[in-house]
Amino acid sequence: MAKKNNKILWVTLLSIFTLAALLVFCILSIVWLPYSFWTKGGAAAEAKSFLRESPTVQNEVGKVLSFDRLPSGSIQVINGSGRARLVFSIHGRLGEARAEVRLTKAAHEKWEVISAVLFFQGREIPLMKGKGGLPPPPLETPRERNSPETRGGLAA
Repeated sequence: MAKKNNKILWVTLLSIFTLAALLVFCILSIVWLPYSFWTKGGAAAEAKSFLRESPTVQNEVGKVLSFDRLPSGSIQVINGSGRARLVFSIHGRLGEARAEVRLTKAAHEKWEVISAVLFFQGREIPLMKGKGGLPPPPLETPRERNSPETRGGLAA
């Protein structure tokens, strides 16, 4: 009888441990994956690299020391192609600023910055890439394009 009780106890403990491990894994996946995607993956990494290397950012806020943990904005990816609009808080040696970076991505390609603006001490400073400026692209979705407001109608 004691052996049977011990076996039941071990099976119960093993089941509880397994369920607890599975629960921890699920919680970490739910929290860590989006956090990692927003802070380290693809669009965010490219935008941060662009901002760190920008001569204009370095002239205005000094060397970039850090960014806030999570940028705000949006990332849309469909069938490998995508676009993103991310807003970062930048902490530099000479002060703090905000930057809005717009990126695009073709399928099987890397994210590419298509426009960026630095907001520092009440000024809106366009950031340049290479020799030319980066004109801000329209980032409307098909739904926005076909909305009553953009077609001249009234919203319901």
